[in-house]
Amino acid sequence: MGATPYVRGVRFEYRVRDYLSSRGYIVLRSPRSGGPIDLVAIRSGEVLFIQCKTSKYDMTRREAYELIELARSVNAKPILAYRDPKPPYKIRLENLYNIGGG
Repeated sequence: MGATPYVRGVRFEYRVRDYLSSRGYIVLRSPRSGGPIDLVAIRSGEVLFIQCKTSKYDMTRREAYELIELARSVNAKPILAYRDPKPPYKIRLENLYNIGGG
């Protein structure tokens, strides 16, 4: 039997956490938050607010707007983390300011 969407999502959050940790970020995870931020990553004065989605197209406009506004309020970067749809399923990080007019 396959993993549930929740389990797949959690696994992806851990992959993103490990990816950022290997690049020198301190990463905090917000399990079962239900809010706009899954991970907070901090490195040398840079703060990333990250929403993890297994597909780029799973984030709604409302979710993007909420993440952008929250990040803007504390001078953080709003990031959508998603995976390529084809093997090797690389992690992609997209700064939502680049698409949201920040």
